[in-house]
Amino acid sequence: MMKKFFALILAGVLLLGLGACGQKQDYDVAAPRPEDKPSRMTMYNANGELWATITYEYNQKGDVLRREQRMANGQIYTNTYENHYNEKGQLIERYQGEYLITYEYNDDGQLIQMVDDTYADLDLGGTTRYTYNQQGQLIRSDFLSSASSTSFYEYDGQGLLIREDEYMDYVEDDNKPEKPSYYYIYEYD
Repeated sequence: MMKKFFALILAGVLLLGLGACGQKQDYDVAAPRPEDKPSRMTMYNANGELWATITYEYNQKGDVLRREQRMANGQIYTNTYENHYNEKGQLIERYQGEYLITYEYNDDGQLIQMVDDTYADLDLGGTTRYTYNQQGQLIRSDFLSSASSTSFYEYDGQGLLIREDEYMDYVEDDNKPEKPSYYYIYEYD
């Protein structure tokens, strides 16, 4: 259970570091507007009980620099990140202390794969693959490791990410169980 918990928290953090949450990006334009990046994510378990509230700080490129996670039991975890970019301005490496996360993009500038060794000592390192709709919005991610999971994403009318449903096993062909294992509500300032 603890492995899966760390894996799902990691997946949420990594998603937020993707610029405009999966939308196609033109790297010759200014960084995403701060109001287009969630400032908070609230995590609930399958029963709708509060699990954690996570706040984010971003750099000028719109990538996460710092994350504070406040658990419902009062524990607080803080992470800071060192980000590295390619010549197109895309995030290609992120360090959390000694742990490395690498990113791969398609020709449209969308993140298609992330490989991480975070929590490798807990056997939680793995690969996440991303799927987009025709509007360029992230609609699915599959985290493949010893604690595999699948997430599906919802957007509001303005195209902002508002909800993520996570299932703690790989979901074949969109045959989702009735209730997600966890769900996340994204908020904007």
